Amino acid sequence: MLGVNNAGSIRMVMSGPAVPRTFAFALVGRLAYGLLPLCLLFTIRDASNSFAVAASASAALAFATMAMPFQARLVDRYGQRRVLPLYATSYVTALITTAILSTRSYPDWLWVGLGVVLGISAQHSVPPCVRSGARSPRKDPQGVSPTPSTPSPRNRCTW
Repeated sequence: MLGVNNAGSIRMVMSGPAVPRTFAFALVGRLAYGLLPLCLLFTIRDASNSFAVAASASAALAFATMAMPFQARLVDRYGQRRVLPLYATSYVTALITTAILSTRSYPDWLWVGLGVVLGISAQHSVPPCVRSGARSPRKDPQGVSPTPSTPSPRNRCTW
């Protein structure tokens, strides 16, 4: 099997000082990633009286999330402190706008456009930022730093 020998254990990674609390908050925070498409679908369906428009807006949301590499480049170029608040503000603004506009009927293109804005501004760059910040200089008993060398599937399960 390819990989790093003696990479440390997940138990050691999870036993860090603030890791369980961070893991719990990350788990709760990621619930929105699964619920947003479903909530958007039903909200737009009720507002537009058309399942086709709602499905188109959900598809636009899913397609717009392909902007993740662009988000990662912005984070690398300008730093987390400048980029993530901008994405958070635009995401919350788009969610509030969707909630306010859902009280009346509007043209179909508006709902699809809101799906695109929500997909582009979704903060899919947060998990990599959290993982990069978790790489502490802490060593295990054999002197191996566990976080950077943890294989990807295990790392994804941990974070």
